[in-house]
Amino acid sequence: MKYSHCLTVLCCSLMAVSGCKKDTAVSGSDIPETTQNFKDGLTATATKPFTVITIAGKPNVEGYKDGIGKNALFASAFGIELANDGNLLIADVRNNKIRKVTQGGVVFTLNIPNAADGSKLLNPYIVKQAKDGTIAIFAYQFEYDSKYKFWIYKPGAKPLAITGNKNGYYGGFSADPYYNYYWTCGLEFTATGMRGFIEKILPDGKQGVDTYYLAPDRLIPEDLNFPSVSKIFSGYNGVKYIVVNNTHIYKYTPSGELTRIFSNFIYGGVDDIIGNKDSRSIYLTSGGKIYSISNNQIKYLVGPQEPRDGHDGIGKAADVYAYNLALSQDENTIYFTDTHRTVRKLLLK
Repeated sequence: MKYSHCLTVLCCSLMAVSGCKKDTAVSGSDIPETTQNFKDGLTATATKPFTVITIAGKPNVEGYKDGIGKNALFASAFGIELANDGNLLIADVRNNKIRKVTQGGVVFTLNIPNAADGSKLLNPYIVKQAKDGTIAIFAYQFEYDSKYKFWIYKPGAKPLAITGNKNGYYGGFSADPYYNYYWTCGLEFTATGMRGFIEKILPDGKQGVDTYYLAPDRLIPEDLNFPSVSKIFSGYNGVKYIVVNNTHIYKYTPSGELTRIFSNFIYGGVDDIIGNKDSRSIYLTSGGKIYSISNNQIKYLVGPQEPRDGHDGIGKAADVYAYNLALSQDENTIYFTDTHRTVRKLLLK
């Protein structure tokens, strides 16, 4: 059964939980000035379009270690967010940590305390930051049973850890670009069947204030039997760009219209989707490759190449297996997490 297979894949990818490790949190003032211009891999003069540069992590080496560039180790760098201060937040799933990576390649661990209900952060899957600095984390928690939890953490306060209110499972998670709340999505099971949903989560953890269920008459036939919303990106134009059935891209407008887009793009599965400020360019990952879609034209940017060692380079000279994406403020750089256990960037210009 398709649902059982997909849920099994999701659970297997997230259920490995490592033992609790001691935080080695470092404040921004503790970062040595000499590391601010640190460059790993290619030199600073290698700025041609589609250059891939590894910022932090040692390719294909698993571990937990704060440090600079290849001296830092991740167990599974997964979710990525461009923080308000211009640095990167990384959800290191199997280390049960949120890591911070500076533009200079310095990696340190955020010291996130236990939540107000006493729960500990486990399996942080996606991390986002609101305009007011609040950090929100989507986590697949394993306690006495499987739970999806949304952590909302404002530094200096106890985090909230809210269990998802849907009978089903959740997919993507996105911060609203204008307001201090978040959007999530997934698949809900009801007495009459399954239905995909998009839902707002407020800063106080309240759910269900604004929920949209995918209308069956707006879905293509391939998505009717499994209308799961696996990814969501909240655009600056108010449009939510969503991936349904892990394959097809739709847009949901502020007026409530749901329309499939980019129907000419054939791919096996979308792992992440983001867009620029005017939403004229969309970027996505599929099968480790990064694509751009602009003016309805699809362009392959980078992807897996032999030898599969995570080496840097320009275009097809780089070996990339990308998962989650973040776009720089000037829209000239894509930051991404790589299954080679690294954090990397792709220069667009």
